[in-house]
Amino acid sequence: RLKRPDRTDIAMWKSILTFAALVANAANAASSAASTCDSYEEATLLQLPPLSPDEQDEKETTERIEEEHKRTLAAETASETGEATVDGDSADATVSTASMTSGNRPKCVKDGKYGIIVVDMQNDFVEADGSLPVAGAEEIIPTINKLVNELEWDFTTFTEDFHPRDHISFAVNSPLKKEPFDFVTLSYDQSLKICGTEYESIYGPMAAGDCSEKITLASFEQQLWPKHCIQNTEGQQFHADLQIPHDAFILRKGVNSIADSYGAFYDNIGMHLDDDAPPETSFQIETGLFGALQLAGVEQVFLTGVAEDYCVKYTALQALKEGFDVYLVTDATKPVIEAQGQEALEDLKQKGAKLIKSCEVLGTCECSS
Repeated sequence: RLKRPDRTDIAMWKSILTFAALVANAANAASSAASTCDSYEEATLLQLPPLSPDEQDEKETTERIEEEHKRTLAAETASETGEATVDGDSADATVSTASMTSGNRPKCVKDGKYGIIVVDMQNDFVEADGSLPVAGAEEIIPTINKLVNELEWDFTTFTEDFHPRDHISFAVNSPLKKEPFDFVTLSYDQSLKICGTEYESIYGPMAAGDCSEKITLASFEQQLWPKHCIQNTEGQQFHADLQIPHDAFILRKGVNSIADSYGAFYDNIGMHLDDDAPPETSFQIETGLFGALQLAGVEQVFLTGVAEDYCVKYTALQALKEGFDVYLVTDATKPVIEAQGQEALEDLKQKGAKLIKSCEVLGTCECSS
């Protein structure tokens, strides 16, 4: 079980997240410089000062996290003193402690602090003419909007794939001449560089070359995809009908050229990392979502979005592994393949996730159990 964070915890995690953000920015800059770019704008996208549009987004996200930290501290103080605190961000000045206790909170679940994760509702997945469309994804947008905006959440997260053009999951980039939806075996050395001499000309310093006599920390089967959600393209953008609160945490995943990221907590290397991997690898594989949720005191997370049999499933599995109570909102998610979606639901149920309908969470129908 997760413990309620005290002020020492909050200060510690704030420092860790700040350091992680600096490490991520530096890594992104190095990755950008090491890869071949199609345009000047792409080459300068992730470089350090002056701030690029992407870095400005990261800065604003960090500021939102810090503001969430302040709210958490204020709520903790108010609960200890019995005093209400005023949220100064709103022109109407709402009482934060009132929303924690008497607002329109999720129904049919136990009391606590709640987080909602909206997974990858991007044009390439949602639009019928997107590069990797999920059937029916557009139909669940109204349900997601209701859940996000009609309920009081302690933390709201929207994830998005944010791939560089040379991403290793794109079939067109595979040196093995593979087609979309084929599988390849990917292995990573102790520095989490991609193994294989065939990758050296593509990924340069991010490639480890021949690993036959090296220790590898992870090896797994990776499915290849059509190009999708390429940074700063229309396909990467969130669908226009999605109503995203101004204080939502926007989490970008799949930014590392040599690693895909199905889950929102850590990338595909992290899902297969050996148990004896050195602790410092966590800065390379984790997204910071766990720390952000813990800072907000969240113990229960609700999953929505696409695709039910891929990124939603793996985000739910990672959340379970990290000790959260997990609810998958069944009518607010869609699978790539219907049969795989059903298998994913059964797998999640067996591992401890709870399936729930949006009307139960919203309180517009009776609780099923």
